[in-house]
Amino acid sequence: MRRRSPLARVVHALVTTEAVLTEVADALCQRLTAPGVEAIDDLRAAADLSCVSVDGKLFAHGLDLYRAARQGLEPHRCISFVVMRTNASTRP
Repeated sequence: MRRRSPLARVVHALVTTEAVLTEVADALCQRLTAPGVEAIDDLRAAADLSCVSVDGKLFAHGLDLYRAARQGLEPHRCISFVVMRTNASTRP
């Protein structure tokens, strides 16, 4: 029997990107391959999580922000900031 994901208790919808899930998978799978993959599967299957695909356009916008960033941000974080900015401008 599978455990219920802790994300099931989250009240607000979450948004992430494939780039962030890749970073999480990389960190989890360095020592815990099967549980790491299961955790990513659980995240992707969570009803309250929206996973944004990283297409060429999003990647390019994230890379532009990465080039301009002065704080030493990682590329996956820059892609996330682009998604957050886009979602903020499209919400009522």
